[in-house]
Amino acid sequence: AYGYRDSEFFFMKIKNDFPGNP
Repeated sequence: AYGYRDSEFFFMKIKNDFPGNP
């Protein structure tokens, strides 16, 4: 992992791919 920032962006992408999740 590159850092927390990269993980945050990754989770944002997940939320965009799976709308409706918290």
